[in-house]
Amino acid sequence: MNWKTTTLSACTLVLLASCAESPTGRSQLQLYSNSELNKMGAASYKEMREEEKINEDAEVNAYVRCISDALIENLPGDYSQMDWQVTVFAEPTVNAFALPGGYIGVYDGLIEVAEKQHQLAAVIGHEI
Repeated sequence: MNWKTTTLSACTLVLLASCAESPTGRSQLQLYSNSELNKMGAASYKEMREEEKINEDAEVNAYVRCISDALIENLPGDYSQMDWQVTVFAEPTVNAFALPGGYIGVYDGLIEVAEKQHQLAAVIGHEI
């Protein structure tokens, strides 16, 4: 066996060993374990909460939490049982995100442009 065949075989084995199934049932390449991904998600979320201004408006937070909870209830498997944390950031950015480990962030700018709750739900659902 020459070095090209050996290298190709080794790379193929590594890629096959890295394949995992997503919560939606599709195959995906996973280079980190779920535990590692959750730790990275927690660290990123903590850093963002420390660096970004947080919207403290109880009504806005309840609105976003209500939408998020409705989406979380419909997640497959153990994902719906996770303790999801939801934060509204007081920034005009039109964006939202979800991180491994059960973290959701929504920016004020997105709430302002989403005219209906289903529009906000579509974005948060996409991020999750």
